[in-house]
Amino acid sequence: MKSLMVLSGLALLLQSHASATAPTPEDATRTLGQVEQINKKPACDSWGSMSRLQKCREKMRRLYKDNVANIHLFMGYGDAGGKPPVATDAIERAYLVQKLYAVCGVEPCGFRADPKNANHLSKSLPEGKKIVVKIYTSALSDRDDLNRKNPKQAEHTKWMNEKFKTTLGSSEAVFYMGHSRDGGGPDFGPPVLDANGHTNYAWYRKHKPGLKMIQENMKKGTPELYGSFSCDSLKHFAAPIRKVNPDVIYFGTTRLAYYNYTNKVVNKVTLPDRITNSEAIDSTLLAIGGVANQKCEFNKTFKNNKQPTEADYE
Repeated sequence: MKSLMVLSGLALLLQSHASATAPTPEDATRTLGQVEQINKKPACDSWGSMSRLQKCREKMRRLYKDNVANIHLFMGYGDAGGKPPVATDAIERAYLVQKLYAVCGVEPCGFRADPKNANHLSKSLPEGKKIVVKIYTSALSDRDDLNRKNPKQAEHTKWMNEKFKTTLGSSEAVFYMGHSRDGGGPDFGPPVLDANGHTNYAWYRKHKPGLKMIQENMKKGTPELYGSFSCDSLKHFAAPIRKVNPDVIYFGTTRLAYYNYTNKVVNKVTLPDRITNSEAIDSTLLAIGGVANQKCEFNKTFKNNKQPTEADYE
């Protein structure tokens, strides 16, 4: 996989000449120009001489400055089509939590819910440290058609948007797991549809509501870590995000991120039952595990687990 925003320098090719001819003024000027270019910092290298991997490790340490690292995980609206059209938030959350609750042996594991808030999952770490994953889901039910008719869904989508905006500007680690909307996401509500009842990707490409929300609310230096576990998110979002927050450590997907689920029939209606595999969720879990272990070698981990995800700090 190609890492995004790879830091590079200019290479100077030195050719030896058999003759001892003195350099001309033009040669000297050309050499000075080459040296000047070599000494220039790459436009994407806002961290000076420190490598992105080193900077990532520094950010990891800062996440635990008060001994508690908080990850805000926003689950986008999981529309998945069908007749009737369904939303998969509930089974995606169940799959995620099941993995986080798992008996240790495969990271991440050993998380437990806060007795006062089941959406806050935490795990105690060595040296008195702790990691907390705060989960926010978008769909009110697993029926997309019913959610569209329910005024409470519109209210909840508005709340999700506002919570996401606030968190972007004030929190250290923010992850999004959902649809990219072909560059128009993140998206926390039922998608805009075209005349045929399909997601209107042309509208999302033109208006980019989710990306604009990020750019308007993300600040330089906040968050320290941002993860977008949605289809082709490195291609869609990394460059625009780094324009507003050049120092952010960004995790994203390098291809379409699929998941598979089984169905159940309730009152003659076919609904999603459980997830059997999810590249997006598994990549999210690996990133959470990386934060829990305070390690930045995400690319190696993702590749070893054959996930479609990588970080852009190498």
